Amino acid sequence: MDKSKRKELIEEFKQMKTYMGVVQITNQRNGKIFIDSFSNLKNKWFTLKMQLDMGRFANAELQKD
Repeated sequence: MDKSKRKELIEEFKQMKTYMGVVQITNQRNGKIFIDSFSNLKNKWFTLKMQLDMGRFANAELQKD
């Protein structure tokens, strides 16, 4: 990759908007709540949902529930 293309991509990355925020996942059956904050909420939400759907979530208790 040439330097001008790299510089252009870096500038595009810097201009990207990210949405910081907090996620709360509530188990409707037992009322347990998982809360966490993320610097890129939009991407992280899709990741969390995919991990839960695939049975690979890092929080074993939440995954079990």
